[in-house]
Amino acid sequence: MLVFGFIKIFSVNATAQTFQNGIEQYKNQNFKKAFEIWEPLATKGNVEAQFFLGMMYHHGLGIAKDTKKAIQWYLLAAQKGNKEALFISYLIPAKQGVAQAQINLGNMYAIGQGVDQNFKEAIKWLTLAAKQGITQAQFNLGYIYLNGQGVINYKKAAEWYLLAAKQGHVDAQFNLGNIYLNGHGINQDYNEAIKWYTLAAEQGFAKAQYNLGVMYTKGQGVDQNFKEAFKWYKLAADQGFAKAQQNLQILHEHEQGVDQGYKQK
Repeated sequence: MLVFGFIKIFSVNATAQTFQNGIEQYKNQNFKKAFEIWEPLATKGNVEAQFFLGMMYHHGLGIAKDTKKAIQWYLLAAQKGNKEALFISYLIPAKQGVAQAQINLGNMYAIGQGVDQNFKEAIKWLTLAAKQGITQAQFNLGYIYLNGQGVINYKKAAEWYLLAAKQGHVDAQFNLGNIYLNGHGINQDYNEAIKWYTLAAEQGFAKAQYNLGVMYTKGQGVDQNFKEAFKWYKLAADQGFAKAQQNLQILHEHEQGVDQGYKQK
């Protein structure tokens, strides 16, 4: 496999000229000679040479194919900012079923890091990891289905958040609570919202603590209980959550709370 798309023009100095000699050998398909020229440069930290060595080991050009060494050279180039190298260093193990690489690749597509943003490709790779039971991949899928352009699907978001939430992922528990509170993709269910907010709140998640305070204030899914509302507001307020601090002040001033002004995050 010949890849000329990554070939660039470099300033003329000793290192660049040496590298360019390697390019000429590469173009002439004298891969062994190109490798001999680039290896010393790569060892000394030349990022372009590191990338090409990764490619040569990757495809077995002039040397025996060695995926492990290919990834090592790609990663060295990636550490110096080569985005193509970073992408390929994830792609190789992702295709081999390595879950963390699949997550990394999916995240790159989701945010457009080194590649064009592509939520469908992000979903493809994250799904492979999520089906291996990886909590972070399940959560990321839920987030993309809830927020990703062109792929929004509240029902699927709820399904993936549920899997992550059951494994104790606090953000997934909170977001699942929001989905049940608002009835996105599933029937609105305050009881389920309380359930998932409580699990997140018990892990110290301030937004969930605040939302529980609001629900106890309003009597959503639970009996109206200002003592419980105060407890959860206080926990969130102690973490610096401004709205919880404001609602605590309201409870202090009105002893039995008020009917308006309490809104979930």
